[in-house]
Amino acid sequence: MYPFPKEPKKIQERIRRYERGLRQEAEQFGGIDDGAGKRYLLAPLYLVLGDLAGAVRSFEWFAQTFPDDAGEPFHSLCWTLALYRSGNIPKATQKLRHTMLTNLYLIPHLLGEEQPVLDIWHGSNVAMKDYLQYLPPEGDEHKERRNTAQALGAVD
Repeated sequence: MYPFPKEPKKIQERIRRYERGLRQEAEQFGGIDDGAGKRYLLAPLYLVLGDLAGAVRSFEWFAQTFPDDAGEPFHSLCWTLALYRSGNIPKATQKLRHTMLTNLYLIPHLLGEEQPVLDIWHGSNVAMKDYLQYLPPEGDEHKERRNTAQALGAVD
């Protein structure tokens, strides 16, 4: 994953740059072939900025623009949080289930639970335990894991 900028102005600039690039590609080629994965970063950047409405709009745009996209675990986790924070608990619950299935190691990792590599076929690199190395550093801090778990209603 790309490191997120820290300053709000730089986050806004990155959002505008990504949105402009994706829009130009759609206009020029009639579709988006986003090999860099910018589509997965837009809504999480809105969340980092504290713009819940922007994040929800971005997730809705993603769902409409990429209806067959299997998704990316960190993107899906952020989508879960945006739905939860916006009060849409039924959809947040559904998205959490989806998130847990995109990478069986992600939620236990965030909860501080050690999990061995499962003896199963992993359909993609994003489903593997090694994919967690791309988790932003904040996700590896116990306090952050606990806060996330509390936000998801998994612990008291």
